[in-house]
Amino acid sequence: REDSSAGTRLAAAQTLGRFTHAAATAVPALAAAMRDRDGGVRLVAADGLGRFGPEAASAVAALEAALSDQNRQVRIEATNALLLIQGTTAPSDGGRR
Repeated sequence: REDSSAGTRLAAAQTLGRFTHAAATAVPALAAAMRDRDGGVRLVAADGLGRFGPEAASAVAALEAALSDQNRQVRIEATNALLLIQGTTAPSDGGRR
C-alpha cells in the first residue's frame, strides 16, 4: 500500500537504497518507486538502484523510462544508475558512490 506522504515514501526509498546486501527485496521496490508521482522519490530511487550496480539489472526498464522524466535531475540520476548497472563509471558521479 502506498503511503500518501511523499516524505515517507522518500525516506523509504532512501533506506532501501542503503540495503545493498538485500538486492532481491530492495531492487523491485526501488524500481516501483521510479513510477512515484513525486520527483524527489524518483530521484532517490534512481540513486539507490545505481548503488546496487549490476545486481539492479532487473530495473533497467524502469530507469530507461525515467530518461524521459519531466524532472531533469531524475533523468541525470537514471543515466548515472544505468551506467553503474552496466559496469561503467558515471562521469557526473562526483565520487559519491
